[in-house]
Amino acid sequence: MKRVIVLAAVAMCMAGCKSEKYDICGTWIHSPQTGWGVGFSLNDDGTAKTINLGDMLFDTWERESDNLIIKGVNVVRGIGLEFTDTLQIDMLTADSLIVSSGSKVFRLGRM
Repeated sequence: MKRVIVLAAVAMCMAGCKSEKYDICGTWIHSPQTGWGVGFSLNDDGTAKTINLGDMLFDTWERESDNLIIKGVNVVRGIGLEFTDTLQIDMLTADSLIVSSGSKVFRLGRM
């Protein structure tokens, strides 16, 4: 009987502590309230696309735990330089994404 009570208490605690997982796929923009800005789209198939980022072109993305890893090409003076950038996912909700790289913090909203 004691064991059943303990298991029930643990189950209730776990249910209360359960955090929602949000899908990071979608279009994320720095200024979502204006309907335009800079950002990117992360597609279900692992491809990515930049939005208004000039010569920075995203190709693919993947998520490893709390890291967003983006691969692409940065075109500088007509020369494409491949890059891989790892961003720390600081917060992800249904409509907000905050990522950081070093001291730089990027706050984005879902479109």
